Amino acid sequence: MKFRHSRLPLMAGLSGLLGFFILVGVSLKSDYDGLEERARVEVGNLGHLMELHTAARIRNIDQILQDVQGHVTPEDMARSQAQRGARGEELERLLRTKREIVPEVHGLHLVNVKGDFLYSSLSPLPPYNMADRSHFTAHVQNPEAGLVIAEPVLGRTTGKWTLAVSRRLNNADGSFAGVVVATFLPESFAPFYQSLDLGPHGNVSIRDTHARMLMRFPARDDRIGQPVESHPAQPYMARGDREILMKIRSGTDQVERLVSIRKVGEYPLYVFAGMAPEDYLSNWRSKLYYYSAGSLLLAAVVLGLLVINRRGERQEESALRALAETEGRYRLLLENLPVGVIHFDSRLCLTFCNERFAAMVGSTVQALQGLDLQRLRDQSVLPAMRQALAGEDGTYDGSYRTTLSHIDVWISFRANPLRDASGAIIGGIGIVEDVGEKRRAEDSLRQSERNFRTMADFTYDWEYWQGADGRIVYMTPSVERITGYGVQAFADDPSLLQQIVHPDDRQEFQEHLNQAVFHHEHMVDFRIVRRDGQVRWIAHGCQAVVGEEGEALGRRVSNRDVTERKTLEAELQALNSRLEARVQEELASNREKDQLLIQQSRLAAMGEMVHNIAHQWRQPLNALGLVIANIRDDFAFGQLDAAALDESVGRALKLLQRMSTTIDDFRNFFRPDRDPADFDLGAAVEDAAFIMEASLKNNDIALERAIEPDLRAWGFHGQFSQAVLNVLANAKEVLQERHVRPARIRLQVSRCDGQVEVTVEDNAGGIPGNVLGHIFEPYFTTKEQGSGIGLYMTKMILERSMHGKIRAENTAEGARFVLTVPLYTLPPTAPMQ
Repeated sequence: MKFRHSRLPLMAGLSGLLGFFILVGVSLKSDYDGLEERARVEVGNLGHLMELHTAARIRNIDQILQDVQGHVTPEDMARSQAQRGARGEELERLLRTKREIVPEVHGLHLVNVKGDFLYSSLSPLPPYNMADRSHFTAHVQNPEAGLVIAEPVLGRTTGKWTLAVSRRLNNADGSFAGVVVATFLPESFAPFYQSLDLGPHGNVSIRDTHARMLMRFPARDDRIGQPVESHPAQPYMARGDREILMKIRSGTDQVERLVSIRKVGEYPLYVFAGMAPEDYLSNWRSKLYYYSAGSLLLAAVVLGLLVINRRGERQEESALRALAETEGRYRLLLENLPVGVIHFDSRLCLTFCNERFAAMVGSTVQALQGLDLQRLRDQSVLPAMRQALAGEDGTYDGSYRTTLSHIDVWISFRANPLRDASGAIIGGIGIVEDVGEKRRAEDSLRQSERNFRTMADFTYDWEYWQGADGRIVYMTPSVERITGYGVQAFADDPSLLQQIVHPDDRQEFQEHLNQAVFHHEHMVDFRIVRRDGQVRWIAHGCQAVVGEEGEALGRRVSNRDVTERKTLEAELQALNSRLEARVQEELASNREKDQLLIQQSRLAAMGEMVHNIAHQWRQPLNALGLVIANIRDDFAFGQLDAAALDESVGRALKLLQRMSTTIDDFRNFFRPDRDPADFDLGAAVEDAAFIMEASLKNNDIALERAIEPDLRAWGFHGQFSQAVLNVLANAKEVLQERHVRPARIRLQVSRCDGQVEVTVEDNAGGIPGNVLGHIFEPYFTTKEQGSGIGLYMTKMILERSMHGKIRAENTAEGARFVLTVPLYTLPPTAPMQ
């Protein structure tokens, strides 16, 4: 069979193939750009939604922290757990009430300067110490730290990851008094994040400004709280960017995601919302695979044609066979493309369609073959076909109702002219794509936007966006609940925003508005007059709104009705004033009682001194009496000469000198110290033992000593000796009262963990259990003639003058009193008061 070669059909085929490639490429590029743009919009909306949700939760937690901060006084934080009393119960009720306001809060606590839990919404008090937590040390080191959000830790009581948010408490002089801490579980955010449509490989997370992960959904506990050496977003976060959109490949699962990163208000937090391209581009990649395969096969067809053309007539039969095989593969390719392909002639008669097109319109290839397209039930695609027959590319995107099966489909139709070897138009080729899924995705995006607007419209606070020209761009309907005026009233007259401000607050509000730009949220409280005449307090915060290029777009404003809070604050202020007056009255009364206690203590000490002097003088007086008797006897027997008289007089003078020295020793012991100084603890204890020694011997009480040398303390030598003397006198009286034989007191001074312990232990049988807890209280005594102030004054001396303490306990034989004071090493920077 002869075959006459012509280059015109070959050129026509190449032109058609090039047009097909261009059409496929444009379609793929358009779809890719559309999917990427939709993904950017959707992930940006998700990031914004997360930012609003997280900021609202942190703001609510900070609000209750500030409320608690305003209720707590320095005196509350200075109490020990044992001294909390009714005030402690009142504060814990307050903590439980505030905690119930924000369900995410697990616990609300007040922690003292040592890191111990003093008051808590939980019962019992958490038993551990928080001094090692980073947020605690941040407040200790920086009085201006404000709100501190700590890194996540595994809870010591819950065993779950926990975040702590805290604020500092100050004393009246600005020094550190403790912290108020709210703890919450990141898992409490999970229900909200589960409602977000992120795709199979999407995730959301919250990180601090160092990109350290605070929480993640889906959860990955092994990454929570771990330091991050390098993160692609860190340079932008360090620069303070508020909105970041970038693609990041995760170091955890190696999945690349399109991530929207947004800063949460002015808090040191960023929210991350990520969608994986393999999710939102999955259909496009399948289409790319089929299109690429089709293009390769079509290229093979063209190459086959080139081979046939070059081999000439001698290879005609072989070329025809190759062409037939290639045509079969081409037809196979067309049948397996993911899009519908049709061919129509110049009379608009369907001459070819693939199986995909037939399935798309709910029919078969045989039934569609030869269909007159001008008689279609839905003729919305005919203009595009006629454009192709006129030599132009035609398009149609929209709904289409099929002729034979009567079903509705959403299609994207592209028609191109088909020319013969001479360039004349002989028909057209159409590519039909079912875009129903794409349409549903767009509907889903619009629904997402509606949901976002619904959430904004139903917010509790009065929010609005005021443009740079003063017009109201958007305002939430809650404005009518707060002001009595509807949204339209402010849209018609933006000056109404200033008119409803209370006349007494307008100057302050105007000064606030005169600050043209707030790069950070600026807060101010003022009153408004509602439409019905009611006066309400408003907590007002606003911040500048800027576009992507930095252009000013106005300001975003958030208003909250805080009338109830202001009323409670006024009542609390009045209550504090009354309490302060009562405290001053009690202080004056306590000062009078202290003066009485001091006077009684001095009288008791004077009596004890006279008693001890009497014991010290008893033996010298006896000896002096013997000397006088000897002088009389010597005179009576004529043996009193000058030498004997001098000897007797000398012995009497020595005894008198010894008695005088005893008086000086006692007087020096009871002389008050003027200024604090470092002193030898062993010497102070020995002074007290010396005072008691004669009295103890007179009552057959043995005094055992074990005093470690070279131990010094800072304070008052005489007061400390008086404290030891009180304890020794107490032990002596108990031993006398119970007639213990043999009676023994052991006095020991030793070093213990940077402290010095002075132990006084007797063998009098111990202190009754119902008495042991009260022995250091003023006026408490079990003796008929006791004053009940000796041990109380000892406790006051140690705690107020020596920064020490005293405790009492029972042993197998009797009672043991332990006096503890700090060991002195270096001179203090300032003298103790």
